[in-house]
Parts: sequence; C-alpha cells; structure tokens
Amino acid sequence: LASTICEIKDRVRWRSAAWKPQFCQKIAHAVLQSSERHQIPPALILAVMINESDMNENTFRATVRNGAIYAKDGGLMGIRCIVDKQGRCTNAHVRGMHWKQVMEPASNIELGARILAHYRDGGGSTSTTVRTRNSQGKLETRQKTVPCLHKTHAYWAHYNHGPRYIDHGSARHYPHRIG
Repeated sequence: LASTICEIKDRVRWRSAAWKPQFCQKIAHAVLQSSERHQIPPALILAVMINESDMNENTFRATVRNGAIYAKDGGLMGIRCIVDKQGRCTNAHVRGMHWKQVMEPASNIELGARILAHYRDGGGSTSTTVRTRNSQGKLETRQKTVPCLHKTHAYWAHYNHGPRYIDHGSARHYPHRIG
C-alpha cells in the first residue's frame, strides 16, 4: 500500500513535493489502522484524501467571518475546525483539539475515517413530510427530521455536505468523484 500511495501522490501532486518512502509508509499505516478500526475501505479513505487535498498534508483553507478567522479546513482529509481564540476546535468530531493536532497526518486520517463511519452509521439526517393529528383531532402536515437512509446518494456524500445531503448545486457531484 505504501508504494501505491507514493505513486498516487506523484500523479496528483500539484506544486507540492513528492513524499519520501518512509512518509508513504506512515500514511499507509494510518490508512490501514483507521480503515480497520472504523470498517471503512482503505480505497475510500484514499479517494477522500485525493479529492479533499490532492494528497497535500499541509493544505488548508481559512474561512473568515466579520474580519476574523472562523474556521479552517485542512490536512489530507480536509477536516473542518471551527476555531476559538486559542486555536482549539469547537465543533463535533474535533472539539477540544488544537488545530496543529488536527493537521497531523495520522490524526487527520483517523478523524476523517471516524467522520465517514459516523455518516455510514446514521449520522446523516433528512427531512420528510408527515401528517399527524393535533390536539383538536385535525390533520396537520409538518416536516420531521429522520435518519438519512442514503437512498439517493452514497453515505460518503455527507462528508462534504454535512448532516443533510444537498441534492442541487456543484457539490452534489462529490459522491461521484469519490466513487
């Protein structure tokens, strides 16, 4: 796997240095460990790495709101970290972690696999229309949030979209690119 990862890195890298064989070995080990721990195919983890970062472990993008950095997306798996003033993450899977820890390649791969497993195991949600009777006995139509069954998309689509899959706009092609 390490030699395959090095070959893939050489093909997809853009303005980034090639990895040394020892680093490829470290990445392969992290991919296999996370794959086994979360029962996620190693090929899916690699596909997300290619799509999210072009396999550049140092890549990141900052989101600015009101003139201050609100969030950073980065690392091999493109993990989102909504940062506080101390550089710690405040959101779900990375809450309490420092940004530098999120960017560490093995940690980043583990976090990505954990997020994929979360969405595979029902972490996504969707809205459905239900009819219920109110206290006066009249039928009312309302929206109800239910676990996503991934009928119109692959579970890994949530990795890019978040809990609710968005079926319109450019991001909808994410599951096809990963697949």
